[in-house]
Amino acid sequence: MRKFIGLGKIIIVAAAVFIISPAAVSAMEVPAENAVDPAAAAQLMQEAQAAQAAQLEQLARLAQAAQALQALQAAQVQQALAEQQAQQAAQLQAQQAAQLRAQQEAQAQAQAAQLQAAKAAQEEAAAKALKEAQELQERQAALAAATPPLVSGEASPAEAGKTYVDVNLGAQTLTYFVNGSPVLSTPCVTGSPGRSTPTGVFAINSLVPGKYLTGPTWHVWVNRWMRFCGNVGIHDASWRKSFGGNIYRTNGSHGCVNIPRSAADQLYGMVSLGTMVIVH
Repeated sequence: MRKFIGLGKIIIVAAAVFIISPAAVSAMEVPAENAVDPAAAAQLMQEAQAAQAAQLEQLARLAQAAQALQALQAAQVQQALAEQQAQQAAQLQAQQAAQLRAQQEAQAQAQAAQLQAAKAAQEEAAAKALKEAQELQERQAALAAATPPLVSGEASPAEAGKTYVDVNLGAQTLTYFVNGSPVLSTPCVTGSPGRSTPTGVFAINSLVPGKYLTGPTWHVWVNRWMRFCGNVGIHDASWRKSFGGNIYRTNGSHGCVNIPRSAADQLYGMVSLGTMVIVH
């Protein structure tokens, strides 16, 4: 670029050298004592004027060439600037794209780590819950095997102590006594004739907050299960609209003691494994 600017300066200086003013031409006129033929002088003047015109024309061409050179230099500068800006823009875009990829990769790695940690926590929790359930089943099975009916036939409250669950088959009621005082009483439905609820003094050997009861002709969900003898237990019965009275005679249970959901919730929260149950 500096080379082009220097060349322009040279052209302008060279053009200035060729400028000949009319005064200079007049100074070239022949003195009077050496005067020549007027025709020759006129001829000489015409030639000088022609030379001056040629020089002016040449100067104009040089000026045009200098302007063209300057325009070319300006275009080249603009093109160089545009190329530099385009290169900088491309570099910036590449940097931004690289940063975005790095951020996305970091986010993906973080999400993968979170998912893996959550999966591990879920697996650990599931394994712990399974282990606890197995241990509970084992304890319940051991308790069930170790606590058969204490007596058979009719039993009195004195046989079970002062805190116990009393199931009266004749009155179709269930009452929970604590230290000899009734704290909960509710109507119930016991086993129908031929599938009557076993009588005697028992102990609750399984407490499950919710499970399916399955038999030859039934598969029902109960929210509270309190087993006390074999497969017989106390539980809620959402399919029943009423309890007590003589319902058990025509629409009794398969041997379990059915009570309303609210009473089952209360009783479940008060009893524990080993609580005595008297059925009479």
